[in-house]
Amino acid sequence: MKVSYVIVTHNRRSALGRTLKRLRALVRPGEAQDIWVIDNASDDGTGGMLAEAYPDVHLIERADNAGACARTDAVGRAEGDLLVFLDDDSYPMAGVIEMALERFSTRPSLGLLGGAIELPDGSAEASAYPLIPVGCGMIGRHEALREIGGFDRWFSRQAEEFDLAMRMLGAGWGVERDGSMVFRHDKPAGQRRSAEVCRLDLRNNLVVAGRYLPHDLGQAFREDWIQRYALIAEGLDLEICVDAIVAEADERLAADGEQMIRPLSAAAIDRVFEIESQARRVAEWSRRFEPCRVVIADYGKNVFTTYDACRRSGLEVLAVADTNPAFAGHFYRGVPILTDAEALDLKPEGVVVANINPAQVGGRWLGIKAMTDLPLLCFNADDDDHDVVRPWSLKRGAA
Repeated sequence: MKVSYVIVTHNRRSALGRTLKRLRALVRPGEAQDIWVIDNASDDGTGGMLAEAYPDVHLIERADNAGACARTDAVGRAEGDLLVFLDDDSYPMAGVIEMALERFSTRPSLGLLGGAIELPDGSAEASAYPLIPVGCGMIGRHEALREIGGFDRWFSRQAEEFDLAMRMLGAGWGVERDGSMVFRHDKPAGQRRSAEVCRLDLRNNLVVAGRYLPHDLGQAFREDWIQRYALIAEGLDLEICVDAIVAEADERLAADGEQMIRPLSAAAIDRVFEIESQARRVAEWSRRFEPCRVVIADYGKNVFTTYDACRRSGLEVLAVADTNPAFAGHFYRGVPILTDAEALDLKPEGVVVANINPAQVGGRWLGIKAMTDLPLLCFNADDDDHDVVRPWSLKRGAA
């Protein structure tokens, strides 16, 4: 199988040069690398640098900035059987490409494979849902990408990987994440979320929910995400017009029609959102420890799944515990969102950790465990006592 690398850039000539140099170090004996750079209308001399230092790199120069979804420009044009998607400051660590070749060669139905993302300080970066890859460190089967049309350009950036993965699943292709496949992402430290990022986060996630979830479940997540993203923006002193964002998402869904609005199967939805698997785990945990009143840890993107699982097992949810001050004083479905200490002061009989983000769950679990001896349920636990979090969720800096 042949591999192609696809990189999107905009006015980051130096970072791109460093990444290309690192890719050159990964060349295997006898291999001619197939690298595609999509330049989103840079005016910093990116094209000239490539022509001089990397003349064998395929350059697609755009007249506009199409965001991360410009990656689609290489779909159908690159030579590889596999497309390795990178940012201009990310790259695979040694051994990753060999592992990917083995995985795709032995699993003909695998369409998309994500890896673990390591940041310069040793901490990790991941999607809220373990199955959904991060765009700066994922590999797609070219055949599958051609079949589904690549990234949806309307998304531009934010949640574009989410939509891609859901379409892969809907088309019958496999989606996996392997935490042992590490990509380095040298993004600048201390980047502050902008109002535009908050706007696109909310808008694009609403479209994903509307496209791929059955109506009632989609409405539940829609309600959650509208409130959550609005509170995040407010906590950062960012002004966004929630009504206008919701209207824009609804307009897109209306334009999509039957061609794009295709709810996934229950099995596919469970692989991403863990609706039924969490319900089973909560029921088993509840039978073993017999709690009646619990606290849910983290007002995260998937809190509805955990809340629903607790309610289905007849548990009273006293509070949602979260360390983000932006959520303090607010309510989730009538349940107060409190600090960890405030939530534990309510005398629950157990704590259910809703956070399933691979980069955060380990630190969150350890933080709660340090505060209480109550029975804890973490959905990434391996042993019968739910006391051991999988190693990949405890990687450097998980928090």
